[in-house]
Amino acid sequence: RGATAGRRRAPAWLTPRALGLAVACAAVLGGAALLVPGLVAGERTAEPAAAHRPQSTGASGAAADPAGGPAAMADRGSPEAAFAALTAARASAFETGDAEALRALTAEGSPARTAEDGADARRFAGSRVRIEVGSPKVERAAGAEAVVTATMAVSVERDGARRDYGSQRVRTQLRYAGGTWRVYAVERA
Repeated sequence: RGATAGRRRAPAWLTPRALGLAVACAAVLGGAALLVPGLVAGERTAEPAAAHRPQSTGASGAAADPAGGPAAMADRGSPEAAFAALTAARASAFETGDAEALRALTAEGSPARTAEDGADARRFAGSRVRIEVGSPKVERAAGAEAVVTATMAVSVERDGARRDYGSQRVRTQLRYAGGTWRVYAVERA
């Protein structure tokens, strides 16, 4: 007891693996990259290459959804367009604080859904959430599953103050079910 007498024990369910899984899943489509440990702490990765043209998303962003919104999410043959539409919808849901809209973007029973259930959708309500998607690439697409990698740069503006969460490369697993693509899982690429 001597050396541990004054310390509180973490709950039994809070293992390093559970915490890591929750944080990784919270990064769903980069909009939740707001919650990825390195970005929240201010650690930055290299900015996306100048040769690509990032696509900005967000309800108040000028080019919020050139990919076609719900129609793109339903197009089984275009996981890249679905990824862009899901990202735009995610930014919009964060701006409005709509937890149900965030939840609807994830696949039932997925790690992403589990992470979304624990996210505070109201955290950014009333803010301008910008998610820039750079260099999206479909790594694999077969049947009802696809993997898309992209560089995500996230910033949030509120009351004239802007917080830049930096950028990072993410790998997003999508699943097609019920006539639409949804996020299954997200991890650092």
